[in-house]
Amino acid sequence: FEYTDFCTDAHLSVKERWQNFVTLRKDPAILEMGTWPPIILRRLGLDFYRHINGYRRLRREFP
Repeated sequence: FEYTDFCTDAHLSVKERWQNFVTLRKDPAILEMGTWPPIILRRLGLDFYRHINGYRRLRREFP
């Protein structure tokens, strides 16, 4: 059993967040790697994108 916390200790700069956002838009498969996508977004400093991604997933699964 692995323990996963939903918090992150990293403090990302605006530049790092922007770079993560650009990388994510170029390669959306990043969210399919390993853990739950909202956790990945939080660790990338892209909490705001959870709602957009969640809506897209909803529309994809339930057209």
